Amino acid sequence: KLQETQLHFFLHDTLSGNKPTAMMVACANTTRKPNDPILFGTTFAINDPLMEGPEITSKVGNAQGLYLSSIAKIKI
Repeated sequence: KLQETQLHFFLHDTLSGNKPTAMMVACANTTRKPNDPILFGTTFAINDPLMEGPEITSKVGNAQGLYLSSIAKIKI
């Protein structure tokens, strides 16, 4: 008989600072300021630490791959 196992992790995504864990690799060809919201379709490459809990000291591994923003609700 197959058994189901549920795993729960905390992913810490850091986009700025001395050691970012996510980097923007593709975005729309528009002018934006550093604090503007992330635009639809912006793509990031990640190497984010996975934690057992919210504490930064509970690292169990890394999540690696890509993600992109899929919706934008911005008042214009």
